[in-house]
Amino acid sequence: MNIWKRATIEQVNELIEDPVWESFLSSVITKLNTRFFQQSDVDIIFQKFARFRKIDVYDAYDFARIWLGIGAGEIVTGHLKVGVSAFADAEHEKINATLQKVFNEHDMKFTGVFWGGKQDSDGYIEWHKPIELWSAKTQSTITIAPGQAPLEVGYTDTATSFGHLCSEGFLARWPYGREDIVLLHRLDTQYSDAQPLISL
Repeated sequence: MNIWKRATIEQVNELIEDPVWESFLSSVITKLNTRFFQQSDVDIIFQKFARFRKIDVYDAYDFARIWLGIGAGEIVTGHLKVGVSAFADAEHEKINATLQKVFNEHDMKFTGVFWGGKQDSDGYIEWHKPIELWSAKTQSTITIAPGQAPLEVGYTDTATSFGHLCSEGFLARWPYGREDIVLLHRLDTQYSDAQPLISL
């Protein structure tokens, strides 16, 4: 269990004693279980191995923080077309060859590597020129300076996604079933955890 997951568990175990929070998180779980949200969008934030598909309050909490952050313009997004779904972690050479092909198509504006395993991330993606990311709140693009994002391929949990966004400010996600890498960037704003009744 990583430090982000432990932090989420501690926070939720306190919040869940409040009936308002308990009701809110239960409603998020219900919506996730009934495919209220587009599954391909959910997969950007987290994707569970089928055998561990059960969604709990901890999943719901960090999912809601990211989802609401996107809607509020606290998190901006962009897409890097790959053309194929993510491969299994064990296929290091295949993943890196695919990434290299994508980078070549963008005149090496992007670089990066996949290493997988049980480290803090599966690798990284770096961009060497400014890029444009989309704000759902303003319905416009924001220019982002050259930088680097931790890469998560395939399965990941909500706490890991939220942890990257908080600690590094970026996350590059290539889930199973999607043929693009989604880049998320948390702007320099504070998350509000005191408003559980925001419409979700």
